[in-house]
Amino acid sequence: MLAFRPSTWVILAAACSLGSGCTPHPAPPPPNIAWGPTANLRKIHRVVFVDLADGRQHPQVAAGLTDALTQAIRLGRHFHVRRVRRDDPVCEELPLDRPGGLTLTDMADIRRTLDCDAILYGSLTTCTAYPHMRIGLYLNLVDLGDGALVWSVEHTWDSTQQDVQRRLQQYFRSELRDAYGPAGWELGTVSPRLFQKFVAHECAVSLTPAADRPAGH
Repeated sequence: MLAFRPSTWVILAAACSLGSGCTPHPAPPPPNIAWGPTANLRKIHRVVFVDLADGRQHPQVAAGLTDALTQAIRLGRHFHVRRVRRDDPVCEELPLDRPGGLTLTDMADIRRTLDCDAILYGSLTTCTAYPHMRIGLYLNLVDLGDGALVWSVEHTWDSTQQDVQRRLQQYFRSELRDAYGPAGWELGTVSPRLFQKFVAHECAVSLTPAADRPAGH
């Protein structure tokens, strides 16, 4: 029977981590949070993002998540994004929350008023911070030229779920570069700001077809 010295185990462990069959931090599978023919994004150049609706219950969370989504989508450089507040006079007459959705007349009016190719709008559907972070989000990206729904998100992120925690760890490693230390990802389960940035990141990543995403996303 062969005996290995401690130094030998260190070398073997290092070799394993560098080999193709041994990954120290395997990336969790991406969440199935979005729907839409992302190929149609190529014809969209100017998008107006209307602040998330919040039912007047969580205005700070809605504003913070809108900020995070705007920044994350801009980093993806799919199109130019201009944010418009819901209390902006230009939005007062926009029928964004109509139960039946936007009509062709509505879309023509929005395109002319806001000077854009598409409109992104949505709302918070769930929001809790205690005893754990939980955010539900609904988003629609509508092409104002033909009325097509290009991209849509309807999902809830719960910080107590194991798959969410694994993706949160991956987000901290790949995007924040462990800036908060080895266990820093746990801050994301209790910090509204960090959890909102994580949610926004996953939404923005879903705008890119899986085949075109960098490793680890």
